[in-house]
Amino acid sequence: MSRRTTSAAVRRVTAVTAEYERTGDPSVLTGPELWSDAHLLAAEAGDRGAGRTAARALARLHWYRYLDLPGVDGLRERRAAVALFRQGCRDDPAGVPEPIRDEYRTDDRQAVPRLSDVLLSQQQADRIEGLRQRHRAGSGKALRMLVTLYREWLPHLARESGEAVALLRAALLTDLSEALVTLAEEGGDGGTYDEALEAATQALGATSARDPHRPHRLVRRGSLFELYFDRGAGPRALELAVGEYRRAAQLGWARHPVDPRVVARLGAALCRLHGIPDHASVELLLEATAAWRDAVHTTAPDQPGAAPALQRLNTVANLLAREIGPDLVGTIVTAADQQAVLDDLLWQAEELAARGAVDATPPALAERYESAVVLVAAVPGFHPGRPQALLLLGEAELARWEHGGDLSGAARAASWAQLALDAAGPEHPLRRQALNLLASAAAQAGVHGKAQDLIEVALSAARAALDLADGQPDTRPEQLVILAGTLADAGWLADDPELVDEALRYQREGLAHTPVEHRSYPLRLMRLAGMLSRRAAMAPDDALLSEAVETSRRAAEALPGDDPRRVGFLYNQASSRSLLAVRQADEAGLAEAERTFRDALALLPPEHPDQPRIGSAIADTRYQRYRVGGDLDVLADAVRLAREAVTRTPTGHHWWPVRARLLARAAAELGRSGGPDAERARREAISTYAAIAASSAVDSATRIDAERRQAELAREAGDPAARLAALERAVRHLPDSVDRSSSGRRRLGTIAALGGVAAEAAAAAIAADDADGAV
Repeated sequence: MSRRTTSAAVRRVTAVTAEYERTGDPSVLTGPELWSDAHLLAAEAGDRGAGRTAARALARLHWYRYLDLPGVDGLRERRAAVALFRQGCRDDPAGVPEPIRDEYRTDDRQAVPRLSDVLLSQQQADRIEGLRQRHRAGSGKALRMLVTLYREWLPHLARESGEAVALLRAALLTDLSEALVTLAEEGGDGGTYDEALEAATQALGATSARDPHRPHRLVRRGSLFELYFDRGAGPRALELAVGEYRRAAQLGWARHPVDPRVVARLGAALCRLHGIPDHASVELLLEATAAWRDAVHTTAPDQPGAAPALQRLNTVANLLAREIGPDLVGTIVTAADQQAVLDDLLWQAEELAARGAVDATPPALAERYESAVVLVAAVPGFHPGRPQALLLLGEAELARWEHGGDLSGAARAASWAQLALDAAGPEHPLRRQALNLLASAAAQAGVHGKAQDLIEVALSAARAALDLADGQPDTRPEQLVILAGTLADAGWLADDPELVDEALRYQREGLAHTPVEHRSYPLRLMRLAGMLSRRAAMAPDDALLSEAVETSRRAAEALPGDDPRRVGFLYNQASSRSLLAVRQADEAGLAEAERTFRDALALLPPEHPDQPRIGSAIADTRYQRYRVGGDLDVLADAVRLAREAVTRTPTGHHWWPVRARLLARAAAELGRSGGPDAERARREAISTYAAIAASSAVDSATRIDAERRQAELAREAGDPAARLAALERAVRHLPDSVDRSSSGRRRLGTIAALGGVAAEAAAAAIAADDADGAV
């Protein structure tokens, strides 16, 4: 082959790859003429002179094809790219794409071919392509054979190990998922869609964080959720799709070249979600506007997708302008080119975040949140300030949970923290901060939402942050106590004392490395006290409770006099003292705890959101004093205080059911007292338990307990019909009461706690001569 012919082929292939870099359009990477040029260059490739030039050009073509092919075909392209880079860039590692820069240096071919080598062979490629051609010709059997073939390969592949095998497993699962979707579409089988989603989920789980196909597999999983929504699964499926597209878009900015179709898909899904009346929000419009803006910014003007993206941007921007005004919309749309504007928005969000340390009133929380939402919308996905903006939004969401009781805020904070990690990359200086936010938010959402998977996410993040502290000794104590807190939450959710014991060890180690004069020393002492109380609650232990009381007292004393955290410290000190006093039936200790609660309450302004929290705790302490001393006036006062706390707590607040249960319990006890207010108290107890059972904020176990309490009160009042009705409602909630995703210990504990509900209901039905109901 003449040098002139080879040079012309190199120029043509290089022009194709340059066009792909400019547009991100994978269609330019295929075609009969390009195939001829590639075939020519493959014959000429070598490690010197013109051969080296040919190898480099062809290697780049294979690499870009790999980026667009997340299945097994892509791995064949990757393998070809590695071999060619080995020839063409022998002395120039900077010319090799970073994900394969280490791989190209060594030839890791085995003397004996492994299964992974066989599956990537040309013979298997021809076999798969033959089945695909038969399917395109109308053979449904060929598609089923393809699915069977993928499934048969996977177990054999599990017997091998190594990075190459992990890549192949993820690619095989991707191909299997796509084949199953096609099979489901042709056969209309909903179960096959479930199998496709499971395969896509496994493929994503097998994909490393640095794999360039992670965005593609997130999009694939998101598209399946969107398909579920189209098939009638409800808005939650579309919300899950948005979550997958959101991560794919953020990760996609780190890929070269950027594929603008990913962020466009996010924008389209956000618009669909906003179109559902119960889900429409300004936040969705802000994010959709930002997504379409970024799509327009990264789509070459001469590409087919440019005009539709601009049209969608105009449409959603006009919708947003009706909500927030055209000036702010204009700022968001043009922010990519206005660094000074972004700097001002960042400064404002940081100022409000700093103010939140001393002002947690609802207006302050709302202002902080709105500022962070606007900042995230204004900062483009590809901007260096993106991680910081996402962290500020995540922290604002977490504050809404911690001070406002919005549990969904904790889950959203975890999502933004994960997105910040995606934006930051492995070496970013904010990575540890993002991991800490993810650990805290996921743990809160996991414990209070009883979601074991979120707890596992939190633990993984906390351990990763501790690993980052190895090179920064000053940060190790902080990471130790963060991991300790996450372990304590995990132990509490799983009812596992060993996890809490591990948490105590890490907390004590972190405290030992914290100087007494350090600002965090009192807080770490207080958290140790909380863990001790939590451990004692699992297995009553006076020594642990006594240590918790003493530790919380020391923590409160270690605070400066004007420290805004004093309210929380006094609250925790009183809580541990109350637990010990209840354990020892110590009325004087309960009175001491009540005084400390009241000291904390006195530090709060009248409308502070913590007023009902502390008021409810005082009510509970008064109730326990009645249990020890028997004073009905104390009990009546407990009911009054509990009622005030419930009245001041919104019914949608996460803590409303907890405070309502304290009211119902005290009112029920007062109803049994036989005093002048007994009947009214009994009715209040029944109505409160009924409200708890009807609340959407409680789980099935709490709902069942509330119905059983109503049944007990009805039995005491001699009302068999009301008792039977309550028990029947409790029985109807039984199937949903045991979460299969929770630990075995927790499932058994739930079953034990609910045991006898059906038998009790059946006995009540028999007593009412309702044999059919009993059965």
